[in-house]
Amino acid sequence: MYIPIFIADGTGPRTGLSPTWASLYDVATKADKSGAAPEIEEVGGGLYRAEFTPGVAPLDVDELVGVVDAGGTIMDAQRTLPVYISAPLVDQVWDETASDHATAGSTGALLNRIGAVEMSVSSPVAADGSMEIYGGDDYDGNRIITITLTDYSGYDLSAATGKFRLLRASRWERETTAADLQADASIAQDSTTVTITIELTAAQTGALQTEPPGDDENYVYQVVATVGTKTATLCEGRATVNKLIGAAS
Repeated sequence: MYIPIFIADGTGPRTGLSPTWASLYDVATKADKSGAAPEIEEVGGGLYRAEFTPGVAPLDVDELVGVVDAGGTIMDAQRTLPVYISAPLVDQVWDETASDHATAGSTGALLNRIGAVEMSVSSPVAADGSMEIYGGDDYDGNRIITITLTDYSGYDLSAATGKFRLLRASRWERETTAADLQADASIAQDSTTVTITIELTAAQTGALQTEPPGDDENYVYQVVATVGTKTATLCEGRATVNKLIGAAS
């Protein structure tokens, strides 16, 4: 990894310098690590860089602290620059438990949804999670919408309440977020398997804007769980609401 170093004085960013390490120490033991200090290279525009490899000297320790000497052409007040390097910082970020960072709308919440859960579904939802329903149809009993999440590792959902939300894709793309349809979603958890069921009435589906064949995936859906004061989006997909063919006169 590269450690950036910016050098400037009263005249602005300084280029064409040959900065060196005045000192470099292991923070924990105070051992001098300057003998293995890497070369400092110019990047441009006053920026320079030094390459460190975690596990390889001098970064074969957790933390380093040092001073860079920008060179004799820099005024004394700006000539020396303190530098801190931490080997485990990146590892600590990536080793964090994802389920501990699930605040709605946060990067942690989004990361929780990447590759962590596999989804299987039953009629009227396809194996890829896309949904196809008919405006004016009932979805209950044997036709109830069912989504199964496997390898789930988020919040304990045993007491969670759920909502199923549908929003027209065109409105979604304009950043309008109020759902066109919202219905209760039942959530059952068995270890790492979560089963979600959604019951819709003919009145609910009939109120949706249907599309003729050829205009697929005109809606986006999400299932959102509430666990105490926490909110977690469990799954998301595209939905097509088809137009029914009426009876012949």
